[in-house]
Amino acid sequence: MVDVSKGRLLCCGPMFFVCASFILSQFASKQCHYATIPDGSYLNERFLATDLGIWCYTIRGGQEIYYTNDRDFNSGNEFDRPFYSARGFSIASTTLGAIVLIVNVLAPCCAPLSTPKVTGVMGVFLLLACVCESCTFLFFRSDAVCNCSNCGCSLGVGGKCGVAASVLYFVSSVLTCGLA
Repeated sequence: MVDVSKGRLLCCGPMFFVCASFILSQFASKQCHYATIPDGSYLNERFLATDLGIWCYTIRGGQEIYYTNDRDFNSGNEFDRPFYSARGFSIASTTLGAIVLIVNVLAPCCAPLSTPKVTGVMGVFLLLACVCESCTFLFFRSDAVCNCSNCGCSLGVGGKCGVAASVLYFVSSVLTCGLA
């Protein structure tokens, strides 16, 4: 977003953090390992679930199963607002991250994208992506998946990647706004 030929020190920093946070965000939301279910819990015993994701879950043996309707998993509870909110925030963080990534890639060869005003807008988009990525943790408040009695969910690999993506989106935002 900043002209490298002018010798600015931090011009490559935001791009690195944007790429890393986008990749981590994608891994967090698209994999079926957002939350881990311990052996002996209700979800593990009844549905053979070992890991839960925003879009799918994993059963014993490693098979991934995508949620197909409101009652397909943990049939006693319908998917609720926190579950659907987590999905919506996942899509929003992906969209915002992709926009910033595309603008960062095109900025060196397209002069209108290299202006301080566009850089400032991208900083705001990154801050919004940070907020959206953080709000995907509403998943853990859903009665259908992790907030039920004896569910025993804990942060899985995808959830940890989501935390890292949130932090990196914030760092990217600070670096990008510092360049504007």
